[in-house]
Amino acid sequence: MRHIRVVVIICNFLHLHGMVTPPPCYLPAGQAGLCVPIEECAHLSSLIENLQKPLPQEVSLFIRDSFFCGYTDKTINVCCPPDGLKTPNMHAPRMAPREECGLQNAQPAECTALSKCTPFHKMMINLRKPLPPAVPSLMKSCYLCG
Repeated sequence: MRHIRVVVIICNFLHLHGMVTPPPCYLPAGQAGLCVPIEECAHLSSLIENLQKPLPQEVSLFIRDSFFCGYTDKTINVCCPPDGLKTPNMHAPRMAPREECGLQNAQPAECTALSKCTPFHKMMINLRKPLPPAVPSLMKSCYLCG
């Protein structure tokens, strides 16, 4: 039992200091990201904090389908762009960008004019202005595809 506790402590230390690479994932526009606890993704946290409540259901679903990549225990994990991590990780995702757009869980998506993507358009309208600097960066890395 003592050996298991030592292993857990070492693993927690390595994870907190960026020595364990979170699993890779893809952002909607095809760039590689890292699947991390939501509180570790500064860009997405900033976006969510800046949305006005109540959140329209299709905006909530759009964010979920764009970023949700699983659970660890009871913690929600999200696909985060490497430059959006609160704690910089020394290891970049080891995946080449994919050629096409897509959502999490291999759901298909297509590159279209912003005005034709109703959930994205509603999300932008719902944001409080002025935008924090992280939000435009997240939009560029996650949704700009053409």
